[in-house]
Amino acid sequence: MLVTTRTGRDSPGGGAALSFGRFGEVGGEAEWGVRDGAWSADAAVEADREDGWRRFSPSRRTSACSTSAATPTGLAFTPRP
Repeated sequence: MLVTTRTGRDSPGGGAALSFGRFGEVGGEAEWGVRDGAWSADAAVEADREDGWRRFSPSRRTSACSTSAATPTGLAFTPRP
């Protein structure tokens, strides 16, 4: 399995979404990415909850993720013979 996450370098800007469904389901998510020269960062948070389709089966979920990176510039690699 290969997991690739967003970075502020390849996905600057932000967004948000809300969702609603059956059985009292409510969810939301927000994300934001930024880059400045060699530095970049990204953060995301999401949460949802529902009352459950049967008695006594509600659920809640919350997750968050953040990344930051610095990409060196002006570096060169010269192999030796």
